[in-house]
Amino acid sequence: MAGTKRKLLAAEPDVIHDLGDKLEYRVVSAIQSGRDKKADVLVVEIRQHSPPQPGRRPRQPGTRTGTCVLKTFPRNVQNDTAYANELAANTALARSIASSTAPDDDDDNDACQQAFDAISSAPSEAWPRCLGRVHVAAAPSPPTARTRTRTRTRTRTRTSTSTSTTGESSSSISWTRFSSDTGSPDQPQKTRKGLLFEYLPGLRAVTAATLVADDSGAVADGIMRTLARLHALNVLHRDHVHHAMWPAIGFCNLYLYTSEAGGEKKQKVVVLDFGGALVLAGSERDQRTMADERERMRDLLERARGQRLAVDHLSNEARKLLRG
Repeated sequence: MAGTKRKLLAAEPDVIHDLGDKLEYRVVSAIQSGRDKKADVLVVEIRQHSPPQPGRRPRQPGTRTGTCVLKTFPRNVQNDTAYANELAANTALARSIASSTAPDDDDDNDACQQAFDAISSAPSEAWPRCLGRVHVAAAPSPPTARTRTRTRTRTRTRTSTSTSTTGESSSSISWTRFSSDTGSPDQPQKTRKGLLFEYLPGLRAVTAATLVADDSGAVADGIMRTLARLHALNVLHRDHVHHAMWPAIGFCNLYLYTSEAGGEKKQKVVVLDFGGALVLAGSERDQRTMADERERMRDLLERARGQRLAVDHLSNEARKLLRG
């Protein structure tokens, strides 16, 4: 019970604001399709939307846009837990970099501007920053080739003549407003919870081959430093190992990002997906748990660099299972 209470306290969304009423989006491409069982991960473009006010003329959409990642969660027990874990972990991570310039707890307008400021092409942290919470009416889908062609045709036609009667550019046809946080009472399953993340293009998955090719050991050191940083914030990730590859060593949710600051290429380890993470309280038991995760990772990294298996010896039963 204590663990449940601790986790709920960590999940208070005071730094991950609900931006659904402030933004609209359009899908650029799909990264992962959960097929209504797991989370969908999409690259989207966002812009600010001002909801209509009684007695006033509708305001035009904001001209400032940005590209980010939208992760939406279907409505089921497994995904409700994954969303809660993701929100709790990202809340803890956001608090760690909060400063006196961070938006007030109740100022969603400032939080919206902060989200646009945080959108970049290079990670400021060892994980993509969570920009805010949203809801979508249904699972968004990437545009088809036909849709993209039709949109480009309309854009060329309207641009060569005049703007639309609403004063909006033709590209606004494909923009969608985020849903309310409750959805329709008669269709509760149509509304999905979602999170917006910083978009980091060009990420490369860390594999055992990556570690073998890295003579300096910089990648393994970066992974250990990143894991230690998460643990210093009491975040236990729990999803670094690709267990389906056992006894071969495989990793998941560990990526490399290459930046060219000052003309010099530098690699940075980036951790994704906190759907299985836990935010701990930092007790002695929690410290041991986090130390076990670091020790397990250190052992796997050493084995991978030495091109060894995850275990030194396989039992006869394990060998039979592997042979099928």
